Amino acid sequence: MTSRELQFPQGSNGIAVADSLKANQVMQYQLWLGADQSVTVFHEGAIAVEVYDPNGVLLQDERDGNPKSLQTAIGGMYQIRVSSEAPVDFQLFIDAF
Repeated sequence: MTSRELQFPQGSNGIAVADSLKANQVMQYQLWLGADQSVTVFHEGAIAVEVYDPNGVLLQDERDGNPKSLQTAIGGMYQIRVSSEAPVDFQLFIDAF
């Protein structure tokens, strides 16, 4: 699994990531989020997206491309894992308020 840390640009509450995956590859993005933030993760591309809290608890398993808002219960480093069974280019969008 390849891992990469993301940071919100200063004064921004959104991130857009363009990347690609090989067949059966998993990419993990790490992002610091505070407690009680509303977070939406959505994507373009044939990928599966899983969001985990700092304790490793799965919060979201999303494969249909429909964004879902999450409310962070605790502050810390959240993991967003992206995977695909076939090679794919994708875009990942993260908004937090």
